[in-house]
Amino acid sequence: MKVSASRNAGGALAVAAVLLAIASVGCSPTQHPTFQPSGPPLDLASSEQLARSTPLGAVAGAETSTAPVLRSQALAYLRTRGPVATRAADLLTVGFPQRTLSVPVFVRACRVNGHDAILVVEAWGGGDPTLDRRRLWVFDRLTGTVIAAAAFR
Repeated sequence: MKVSASRNAGGALAVAAVLLAIASVGCSPTQHPTFQPSGPPLDLASSEQLARSTPLGAVAGAETSTAPVLRSQALAYLRTRGPVATRAADLLTVGFPQRTLSVPVFVRACRVNGHDAILVVEAWGGGDPTLDRRRLWVFDRLTGTVIAAAAFR
């Protein structure tokens, strides 16, 4: 009987841990970033206009403190979408702190000012308690060099 009670206690702890994990994820909005493997060529002005008009989706207004978890989920999702999306995720990982307080919401491969580029729009807090701003990154797809960066209210 003692073994059975021990097993039940262990099983109850396991169930409690799973429920706690589900509840904590449920508190965070989940959204996969929009990924476009190709798009029309853009200049820098049209890239900025695209970033300004990109909806932040489910992460809009999320607490900035949840950004690292949401970012990790978004990057993991991108890594399942093929080589271009994986390259985007890698570019957003290299050189950025692990606890970066921004979440990619839109990723597109396209030419920008004549460069083969990856354009990323992120939801960003900018020091605010919620993710309510946008940040634009335009990376050279091959070298990873930042071609352009901007932030918008």
